[in-house]
Amino acid sequence: MAKKTKLTRRKKKTKFGRSMGISLFVVAMIAIVTLSVFLQTTKKERADIYFEFSEVSAIATEDGTNIFVGQIWFNFTPVKGNARDLLLLPPGGVSRDEAPYYDEVLKGESTEVIVTFLHELHFTKGNDSYPVRFQVTCVEAEGEVYVYITKIRLI
Repeated sequence: MAKKTKLTRRKKKTKFGRSMGISLFVVAMIAIVTLSVFLQTTKKERADIYFEFSEVSAIATEDGTNIFVGQIWFNFTPVKGNARDLLLLPPGGVSRDEAPYYDEVLKGESTEVIVTFLHELHFTKGNDSYPVRFQVTCVEAEGEVYVYITKIRLI
């Protein structure tokens, strides 16, 4: 009987070592796959560098250094490359479904954007213009951008 006990202990040690080895291998493989996926994801460019904005105008009422904007329009141009699945989220007053969306805008191609707000939005004058923040997201770039209203059509 002593021989049986010794043999049983060896089998237990061997099974434990094999299980531990397999577990470590599986954990190492998961870590390698996770790390490779993480390294392959490309970092997006900053939207304020990727795009240029020009000819920003608005229909608004003016009150000293404040304006109340009902509609804003401007041109934007991707300068670093094409912009695919581009969504421009304006400040409050427009639902995500009504926000300007473009399948693709080619590098160097100027595109006009017109946003009509559900309610007039209040903006305060900066130096010589009124800054309006937009959230921009596309495959290549994302982030906040400011367009500066320089022309106002008063109502």
